[in-house]
Amino acid sequence: MSDDEINKAISDHVDVWLPYACDLNAMHEAQNSLTAEQARCYDRELQKIGYRNRLAGAFWLWHFPAKWKAEAFVRTIEKWKEAKL
Repeated sequence: MSDDEINKAISDHVDVWLPYACDLNAMHEAQNSLTAEQARCYDRELQKIGYRNRLAGAFWLWHFPAKWKAEAFVRTIEKWKEAKL
C-alpha cells in the first residue's frame, strides 16, 4: 500500500487525519485507539514485520520506523491490501 492509502485507512479508523506512515508521534496516537485484543494483534504484526526485516526481539519494536508501525496497524484493523502485480 502507498503511504496515502495507509494514512487514509488509519484516518478512517481513528477519525483524525495525520501522516501516520511517516510520523512516530501520529502512530503513537493511533495505537492508543486499539482495544486490548487489537493491541496484542498489533504486537504480533510488528513482530512479523521485524522478522521479515531481520530485526527480532522486543527491544527492536521500539526502534521500528513509522512506516512499519503503520503497516502493522492497518493489518491489525484488517484494511491491508497487497500490491497488485
